[in-house]
Amino acid sequence: MKKISYSDVNEENLMLRRAFAVVALIAVGWGATACAGSAADPEKTFESGRWEGTGPEYLSLSDGKVSGNDGCNGIGGRYTEQGGRISITMGLSTKMACPEVDTWLRGIATATVSDDTMTVFNRNGDQIGTLTRAG
Repeated sequence: MKKISYSDVNEENLMLRRAFAVVALIAVGWGATACAGSAADPEKTFESGRWEGTGPEYLSLSDGKVSGNDGCNGIGGRYTEQGGRISITMGLSTKMACPEVDTWLRGIATATVSDDTMTVFNRNGDQIGTLTRAG
């Protein structure tokens, strides 16, 4: 059985820390490259970002991911955009009871954007509200 000395443990920890730092730098570089590439895409008709309602509700859309709050619960999921129409697939969310809060945003299925206004529709295609681009 091999004995491990204190200096072996420190050297191993140092190697692990260096490897982690390299992986972190690579990930940051990929993220910066992806952000720069998406901003220059001439085919894109929708600009991602944060969209806010008249109350506490908001959505943040970026790189196909949706996150936000319906005024009571956190919501999340994925989105796709085609021809100016955004389709939302809801994912994980919290489900607290908030009797005096209008949680209309939870019903989002699709949306359209015109200038700084996002019009939100439910599964039936009914307009359920609007959000404004956060500035």
